[in-house]
Amino acid sequence: YEIRANESTKAKHLNRLVSIVNRLFEDKSTSLFVPAGRNITVSYPNQFRFLFFGDISIQFEKKSDEAKKNKYSEEHSVDLHLMKEFLKEIEGVQDRFKKHRDFNGLVEYEESINDKLNKSNIEQAIKIINHILKGKYVNDSFSEKIFFDDDENRYVHLQNASSGQQESIRILQDLFLILIDNKNAFRVFEEPEAHLYPKAQKLIIELLSLVVNSTNTQIIITTHSPYILSIVNNLLYANRIVKKYPKSKSDIQEIISNQVQLDSKDISAYSLKEFSEEKDEYCSSILHPETGLIDQNYLDDISEELSDDFNELYNIHNNLING
Repeated sequence: YEIRANESTKAKHLNRLVSIVNRLFEDKSTSLFVPAGRNITVSYPNQFRFLFFGDISIQFEKKSDEAKKNKYSEEHSVDLHLMKEFLKEIEGVQDRFKKHRDFNGLVEYEESINDKLNKSNIEQAIKIINHILKGKYVNDSFSEKIFFDDDENRYVHLQNASSGQQESIRILQDLFLILIDNKNAFRVFEEPEAHLYPKAQKLIIELLSLVVNSTNTQIIITTHSPYILSIVNNLLYANRIVKKYPKSKSDIQEIISNQVQLDSKDISAYSLKEFSEEKDEYCSSILHPETGLIDQNYLDDISEELSDDFNELYNIHNNLING
């Protein structure tokens, strides 16, 4: 389906096409790809970001034309489109937080117009967010900051914050808005664990789970972190125990909140390997069909790669001592 028209007409036709496809598949979710390197929305001054956004738009138009000629340009054009949509979405997110200053200010406003907010989930989300950021996020119209004390005397500009805080803030804001607006959303998060300590990785997965459990939202994550797999497994295991032994609910709740536990029927997990025409195992499920947990053999394989190196080093060291 090729549209030969000016850009504004193209946009109208594309929006209409998206609307038709959504109606056909009964999909009313808002979609967004959140790339790695999302700290670009934090670490550069606004004027530079606007210039960059404009350059992406220009490059996207060029690549769209080139895409008709070769496959590489087509793939590159898709990447530019996803980045452009992400930057556009983040501009709206920042404006909304600038209007209400911080997460609590946004909640106070929503409470004034909506008496159906799930306060327990929102309080849990803010608690998780503050732990990940190691402080309180504030957008005071002049700049984005993270305050380290309740009196708001000590802070760091977000632009000067750690790479983990910069990489995670847009995910945290987006998830919080999905939760507070009770959105029907579809998200793809590329490496949500980027630049985060294992404890913060645990918390961000718990926030993802809270949103999935509380809204009609689907989330896909790509990850290279074995911590993420272990964290997801714990959330699945907690739910499995409670379902099998309901009397254990309060004990499990002390370890893992029921708000973030995951049901295996709602989860899929796959391992992607280098493609080979001789083998078709480049994409395979890593969920055990009986337990609904991530296969222990897969987790062990990751650990064994690390322990094998250590054992070989130990053997060399031991031989040198005894040699």
